[in-house]
Parts: sequence; C-alpha cells; structure tokens
Amino acid sequence: MLDLASHEEAPTQDWTLAVEPEARRASAPGVFEERRWRDLGALVDAAPDGRTLISHWVDPRSFGRRERAVTPVDRYVIGVALRGVKMSLISGADTLSEGTVPVGMIHVTKPGQVLDAEFHGPCDFIHFHVAADRLEDRRAALAIEANLELDGLHRHDPLAAQLARTLIDGGNGCDPQYQESVAQTIVTRVLTSWRPACTVHALPKWRLRRVQGHIVSHIAERISLGDLASAAGLSRMHFAAQFRAATGFRPHAYLVHYRIEFAKTLIRDQRMSLVQTALSVGFQTQAHFTTVFRRITGETPGEWRRCNQAERPGAPIRASGQSQCVSPRL
Repeated sequence: MLDLASHEEAPTQDWTLAVEPEARRASAPGVFEERRWRDLGALVDAAPDGRTLISHWVDPRSFGRRERAVTPVDRYVIGVALRGVKMSLISGADTLSEGTVPVGMIHVTKPGQVLDAEFHGPCDFIHFHVAADRLEDRRAALAIEANLELDGLHRHDPLAAQLARTLIDGGNGCDPQYQESVAQTIVTRVLTSWRPACTVHALPKWRLRRVQGHIVSHIAERISLGDLASAAGLSRMHFAAQFRAATGFRPHAYLVHYRIEFAKTLIRDQRMSLVQTALSVGFQTQAHFTTVFRRITGETPGEWRRCNQAERPGAPIRASGQSQCVSPRL
C-alpha cells in the first residue's frame, strides 16, 4: 500500500461500527450489495454447491470509521478495490497493512479470520467469497504448490479491477456464466501471481521508510530505480524483488501511484493550478499528468477536484464509477 500519512490531514477519529441488516441483491442479479462490510449473512449458507458469491461494498462516508468482519470458516474472501482509499487492516493485535489502497489492489483473507478495517474516506470494493475446496481444486489444476500461503497476500492488479467493475456496470455483468467466469479468472490470477519461484524476503520497514522519504524529498524530479535502490541501501535487483514483496507493487508503478496520491493533496488547494500541480509531482506536461491521473483514478484532475470538494459528512458524494456528484445512498 501507499503511505502518505505524514502528508495528509489527520482523520477525524469518529469510529462507528456498522449495524445494518445483511446483504441484499443489487441491480445486477447475482451480485449482492453489502450493508455490513464483507457480510453476506445467511446467503453464504444458501449458496448452491459452494459456488462463489460476489458482493459489492460501497461506503460514501468521508470521515473515519471502523468495520469488522468474520470470514466464513469454509471460504476465502478476495477483495478488489474499485476506488482508492486510505485505510488500515488489522487482525487482533497485528496491523496487516496501512496506507492508501489504490484502484486494483487485491487482498486475500483466509477462512475464519476476524478482520478489522479502519477507513479514512469513501470506498468501493468487490468481494469474491470463494469456497475453500473450490480454491484448492483450482490450485491443484494449475499445479501450484500445496503449501502456498494466501492469507494476507496483496497485489496490485488493475486488470482484476477492470474485470470486477464489469459485474456492476451492466451488460454481460448480469449473466451468471459471465460472473462465474470473472470469478474464476480472478482466482486464477491470485494463485498464479503468488506462485513462488524462490523465497523473497519483504523489504524491512525501515528501508521502506527511507525509500518513501527519498520519494517525498524528490517528488518533483525524475527518480530512477537506481535512486530508490540506493536509498534502501540495496542493489537494484535485490531491491526490486524485496520491494514488491513488501508493497505488492513494482517500484515504478509504486512511484507513479505515489505521485498521483501526492497530487491529490495538492489538488485540494484551490490556489494551485493543475499545471503547477503536475510539475510539482514530477510530470513534465499537464497532458501527461492528466492521462496518468485518469488511468489510475478514472477521472481527470479537474473532475476529481470538483467532486472531492463535496466529500465531507452530510454533503453530496460521488457514487462508485460516476464522475458527477450525486447524493449518497441511504
């Protein structure tokens, strides 16, 4: 995950726990709207033949809040972010991840795990509730090692987000066979993405902080892989492997997303033009900045600025997948 904690305003610590009814059907048949984070209630037990259930969690609130979920004892949950949000995932006394989750980030939770999440802004996720025996069958069919540990794994996969979004944007997303195909494709991508060729240790947090510090200090400049590796005190080869194991990103992709996340903090300042913002975060032209910003967020910088001015409690908020400002769903 990206970590811009030191460059964002501290969130309001007004934590709330959801106490809504269980999931209900969304506009797309076969996809359920969650009223509690990751909770399908009795729908899990009613699933025929242990098929994969797909649910959609949209929360338009912009203030800090906490959610808790218990993964069913016979299912994995694969979450795919459809919108960037700053959040933390906590299991017991352990913080599993903390920072900004970009669009396309995947997170896997093992059966029976109690998971707490602290959200610091509006969020949008698709969750795939996969029967453990189905996932095991798929693993065996792909000839992937049986000792592969999936719990807590995270990986940035923009294609997975594109596939997941088709399930709620209409069209083929309403077809049960299409939904099953998307679910199986994402399960396959999860399994093959973490196929271990060798053991790679994650970059230690103190080295990661040095890398992040270097990025912040040189955010307006060109930053190479060698620069990041030098900041971490490693060779480029060892750094790239350890960095991806720690963050789920390749260094270049992380750097691009970091620039965009930093740009968001500047875009909120009405006194700074978009051209100045682009140059301040290391882009040579506003056109290139706009192209990258839209690819990552789904909106142009101008659209994002207009809509995020309204993201405060009680004000109009964007709905998922829309660029206009709308009223929140009650």
